[in-house]
Amino acid sequence: MSPPRDAVPGCRPKCGRKHTPEYKAWVEMRRRCRAAHRAGGKHYHLRGIRVCERWEQSFDNFLADMGPKPGVGRRCSLDRIDNDKGYEPGNCRWASTAIQNANRTSFCVYYTIGGVTKCLAEWVREYGADRCVVMAALGRGLPIEQALVAPRVGRKTYTIGGESKTLPEWCQVYGVKYQTAYTRIVRKGLDILQALTKGGGRGA
Repeated sequence: MSPPRDAVPGCRPKCGRKHTPEYKAWVEMRRRCRAAHRAGGKHYHLRGIRVCERWEQSFDNFLADMGPKPGVGRRCSLDRIDNDKGYEPGNCRWASTAIQNANRTSFCVYYTIGGVTKCLAEWVREYGADRCVVMAALGRGLPIEQALVAPRVGRKTYTIGGESKTLPEWCQVYGVKYQTAYTRIVRKGLDILQALTKGGGRGA
């Protein structure tokens, strides 16, 4: 049997893997971002939504970062946390339809600043803020004005043993998923070392 047309040369899946839900999600993710004429192209390709090089070139990389679909019957799909960003580590998760709908709904909530009322999506764009950071800050109870200027965890540098790196870089060094470390820092208030080690997993 020949490999799928959009399979990457040299990356033919091992026997049986191409029938898994994870592999099908990987193929569909790449297909929808490749050309404007494909179904839904205006929501992906024309908006500049792309698959990161690490995932585009390797299903193994995608599976290593995302892990298997969770839950009974694995009734969930690949979801981008920030719909204005592409498919990349830290911006994707396996989520149920209910979670995806809740995510979209929460981003349409209206907030008032200085007498001006706009939906959260508009405020985020106006402030040039990071959507994920803003929503996490709001979840911690911060007022909208503070949430919009909360530090961007992914771009901030952290120092361990005299060496400074960004959170994604430290995650690669420690072999920890970005989303796991991000959640420990932003939502649980742990320091960088706790977030990157098993000690940061208490209460997770």
